[in-house]
Amino acid sequence: MTHPIEQHRQRLEQTLNLLRRGGLFSLSPDKRHAMETAAEKLIGKLSAMEARYLTIGLVGGTGVGKSTLMNALAGEAIASTSHRRPHTDRVLIYRHAEADAPPIPGLVDIPRREILHQGDNIRRILLCDLPDFDSLVGKHRERVIQFMEHLDLLLWVTSPEKYADKKFYDFLLQVPKAGENFTFVLNKVDLLFQGETLEKGYNQLNLATTRFNELLKEKGIGEPILFALASQEAFEKKTLSPWNQFPAFQQHVFRERNAKQVSAIKAQNLDVEIQSLTSLFEKEVQNLEIAGRILNETIEELEKKRPEWIQTGKEIIDRWFGHEIQEKISLSQGDPSRLVGPGFGVAALLFSFGKGPSRDSESGMALSVFEPPEPISKAFHHRYTWLEDHLNHRFLNENLSLLLQERLKEILDVPRRFEALGEAFFQSTAAYAEEKRRSPLWGFRLGQWVIYGLIFAAFLFSTGGGDAWRCLFPTPSGGAAADLLLSIIGTLFSTTGLAALGSYLIINLGAGFIFYRRYRNILLRNTHRNIGRLKEILNRVWMDGMETIVKDIERFREELLSRSAELSLLQKDEGLRKK
Repeated sequence: MTHPIEQHRQRLEQTLNLLRRGGLFSLSPDKRHAMETAAEKLIGKLSAMEARYLTIGLVGGTGVGKSTLMNALAGEAIASTSHRRPHTDRVLIYRHAEADAPPIPGLVDIPRREILHQGDNIRRILLCDLPDFDSLVGKHRERVIQFMEHLDLLLWVTSPEKYADKKFYDFLLQVPKAGENFTFVLNKVDLLFQGETLEKGYNQLNLATTRFNELLKEKGIGEPILFALASQEAFEKKTLSPWNQFPAFQQHVFRERNAKQVSAIKAQNLDVEIQSLTSLFEKEVQNLEIAGRILNETIEELEKKRPEWIQTGKEIIDRWFGHEIQEKISLSQGDPSRLVGPGFGVAALLFSFGKGPSRDSESGMALSVFEPPEPISKAFHHRYTWLEDHLNHRFLNENLSLLLQERLKEILDVPRRFEALGEAFFQSTAAYAEEKRRSPLWGFRLGQWVIYGLIFAAFLFSTGGGDAWRCLFPTPSGGAAADLLLSIIGTLFSTTGLAALGSYLIINLGAGFIFYRRYRNILLRNTHRNIGRLKEILNRVWMDGMETIVKDIERFREELLSRSAELSLLQKDEGLRKK
């Protein structure tokens, strides 16, 4: 059974932990500090009250098993044969070694000996083993009786052989303490079952307890509290016999201990002070429950809006990557080195007018074109601020504390989330740009070389003349090659040659422009094909950001509800204790 002081201490320590841990939104810092101080003071009062033991005196004749009974109560051997009294009037006081030493009850000059033990079962019980009553005479008897007056509970211990002893009842009548503080123990009842059948043993036990009750009533004990037990069996921790009432006796003793502590707590109004302290959490519990409900409704609303948020993200990203931006992306990913001959010249010429790709554009423009324009950024930012404004409006309507609203703002942290979204967009698009601009287009470059080679061959054929070429092919020789070269040179300096040269240049320029246009179309086609994948990536980044918000809101809700449950449990526990 949990000790009442420990129950209150645990409750106050939980209260202190909650106050020091922060997150109490309905209490100002000054109020929290005042509550911490009050809780610490109450814990100090409880600590001082722990020194209040239940003092039990064990009264009995010689050989009735008082030491064994104490050992069974403590759960270990605290009383042994070494604890012998050198004097017949000496009281043996058993106290837990780690518990504060209480003031000795009664007369301070009574002969006594204190024995320390480690029996945690009776940590807050002071066991006073009184001298055997049948050995007390004269002043010794009087002093022990006076000492007994100051004990909380008297355990009168006897056995089947001695419960009818006249000396026992004579001594009982000499003790003026109220009978309601007496508990009677008929120990060693296992002797009634030794060598007997179970039925006969029960019959003997019934006769003994009945007769013992009758004798007590004859001496003025109206409704005696009597336990029949075998303490040796309980101490050895064997499986107890069904007739052994030691568990009920132990529970009775601990109940008396708790009752004394509860009385002391009530006498000092500590329970009222603790209840008054924790009642200040009521407003906090209400605020936390309301905030938790709002967050839960918001999460449900966001789940319903998920398709809308997905569609919104797609529409914004589609506006971002329109035809114009796709053309810029395709050009930014272009490399003039993939064009050869006149095509490269056309690309360089157009770039000088700002209409084509260049080697220098790969590192700078390739990434800058992926930066979302301001209208796109505002569109994304608006979705974040909508959620923040929505929750703030709900919190304000419920008149929740400013500290709770500030905590919500910290959780949402719109500037940080928007910055993180932009960074995620940039990383995704940069990875895409790096991957796509490395395509070598070897087939396209080979085709250019073939076409330019054919144009050049046609130019040579037209300027060399038919006769020179016909002489070279049947019988190739150095002379025939020299004649062909002289024919080409001669033609170049003629009107016909100049016309052929001009035609050659025009044809090359035209081919270069055609190749440039085709290169741009290839880039646009590749960009258009790949931009769909990029949009999917960016839309997933957008939704991941929204999922993170939902998860953070869920964690915040769980934090609030957990704190609310913790506070409610403190109040509920106190309510149950008061009942």
